[in-house]
Amino acid sequence: MKALEKDRTHRYETASAMARDVERHLHDEPVEACPPFAGYRLRKFARRNKRALAMTALAGVMLLVALGAMAGSIGWTVRDREARQAKLASQLELILTSKRFRPTNVSPLLTFFPHS
Repeated sequence: MKALEKDRTHRYETASAMARDVERHLHDEPVEACPPFAGYRLRKFARRNKRALAMTALAGVMLLVALGAMAGSIGWTVRDREARQAKLASQLELILTSKRFRPTNVSPLLTFFPHS
């Protein structure tokens, strides 16, 4: 619409300026005819760099998957460790509360070391 502006100062200065703008449009580059807002410039950039943006998106997804796998692995490890500790604690409590366990049945090696 820049070519049809009523105000002479807002139109193209020469025909070659308009030709340069048409060439920019054909090469998916930002044109001077409209204000360069961010969405327009981003859209033009995406059209020119499809392969690079696709590779960047793929790398980002792969990074997120790797971080998710690492977080899940750490979570499972912590959960398994806590389950093992709870099982050992319950077994120890069962041993200590059983009627068969008496301090006299403790081996001499264990009584040799004083308790702190």
